[in-house]
Amino acid sequence: MKPAERAHVTHLIRQAACTIFAMALLSCSGSASKTEDVELVGKPETTQMSDTAQPVNRGTLWYQLSVGDNALNAAVRLYSPGETTRFFLPGVWRGHSDYADRIRIAGAQGENGPRFMTIDRRSGHIDVSAKPDDEWIELRYRVDLTPSNGNGRFHPRFQDGVLVAYAPTVLLLPSQQVLNQTRDIPIQVTFPKTWNVLSTWSLARSATSKVNDRNRAYQFMAYDPRALGDAYIVAGPNLAMEQRLQGNDQISVGYPPSFRGDRPAIADSVSTLVQRYRKRFGHLGPVSVYVDPVPSKTAEYDGLGRRGGFVLLLPPAATSNEATTLLIAHEAFHLWNGHHIVPEPSDEQRTRWFKEGVTQWIAVRSACLSDAFGRNDALNEIASVVTSYLANPIVQGKSGKELDKLRLPYDQGFLLAMMIDGRLARASNRRIEDWINAITKGNLTFDLAGLQRALLSTANGDPKLRSLWSAHVLQNQPIDVGMNLRNLGLHYIRPTSDTPPRVIPLEGESPLYEELLNTCTED
Repeated sequence: MKPAERAHVTHLIRQAACTIFAMALLSCSGSASKTEDVELVGKPETTQMSDTAQPVNRGTLWYQLSVGDNALNAAVRLYSPGETTRFFLPGVWRGHSDYADRIRIAGAQGENGPRFMTIDRRSGHIDVSAKPDDEWIELRYRVDLTPSNGNGRFHPRFQDGVLVAYAPTVLLLPSQQVLNQTRDIPIQVTFPKTWNVLSTWSLARSATSKVNDRNRAYQFMAYDPRALGDAYIVAGPNLAMEQRLQGNDQISVGYPPSFRGDRPAIADSVSTLVQRYRKRFGHLGPVSVYVDPVPSKTAEYDGLGRRGGFVLLLPPAATSNEATTLLIAHEAFHLWNGHHIVPEPSDEQRTRWFKEGVTQWIAVRSACLSDAFGRNDALNEIASVVTSYLANPIVQGKSGKELDKLRLPYDQGFLLAMMIDGRLARASNRRIEDWINAITKGNLTFDLAGLQRALLSTANGDPKLRSLWSAHVLQNQPIDVGMNLRNLGLHYIRPTSDTPPRVIPLEGESPLYEELLNTCTED
């Protein structure tokens, strides 16, 4: 984060503490009344954005969460409502469409009493009618924390003394028109004082509840709608925490009791890699990481990026080995590429190779900062990607299955990033990080044309990079993997029934790969 941006965020936090959030901190067990409204939220503020005539409403959307018996109690309030306001139930996320089945609507009300509402669960929306003199309307609901089937990893749950809730599964969102004009959205969560709390939302303040002194209320802030839904909240009496301080920014890593791995080593790895990215790409504020163990039999290493943090899905006894380190490096860089700079919605599919493949290439190089990851590990990852790319039926001109279509941007983007990095080093003595920084100097949303402009400006208009882009990005021509590896001084050896795939250095060739992997030590 640039100094000016950091100062702006600090100002907003102070503003939140002084004005918008001049509220008493309450538990969520009772219904809102006019008296509670005065305590909860000050008068919302409306300002004009400097680059548009559209008004921006600050503090007009508000959420409140607390835990109850096998449920999360929730409320959403909207100030200055229209005659009818539409709210949307959780939709399809992480391959599931049943999150809305766990939400039970308690009712709608305005400033002076109940309000009429209609629920259309088939279409996934709720319409609330307001009276002309309503300063606000509010929906109260409960979210079931007991999974209705065996696959409840991404469903809201309270398990082993730890509550895990992803924002897309527990928040009712108003219409996009409302969200487009809304900033600085407060989320108040109230939990027992004995609980540890971890969230990717920015913490503005916390204090003992004025309703129940055994509880503590936390004032979180989502500065824009993306941060509102792209988040998680984890809390509970059995949530363990490892924390590292880097300057004024806290890095917090949370673990449930079922994770028996090397907690301090994983927290150290997170801290090391986040620090590497911060030095190169700027500070984005505190980082929150949750380690969610998966069944031992799966031996799965997976991750889930969020704005302000990420989730690591690891085996219960995971250590800071090469697989864990590479996963951390990938998910940590998504804080910048994927959550700070993001594709334009209309270009998301065409730029997924950049969001995922480039991220994985930078993750491979960055993982080498850890003692658990060396040059052979980097070469093995390159070999794995090459094997996956060459085996993809789509690359061979065939139709391919859905999984092949999903996998291709990851592998293609990784190989393109490796080629681009090598060419930048030769043509302009620059690196792919310089390309990333060139993108962030413009709009923080990008499209394909913007990526190309930033790349060519970084490479001083290098014609070979222009040709590479035209062939493999615009025309989607297959990559000649063998030739491009040779340009880096590497050779690919295909797998056999007895041996895994390998990438090895070529003797007598220009060892450009050594410059690209210069942070990697020999194993």
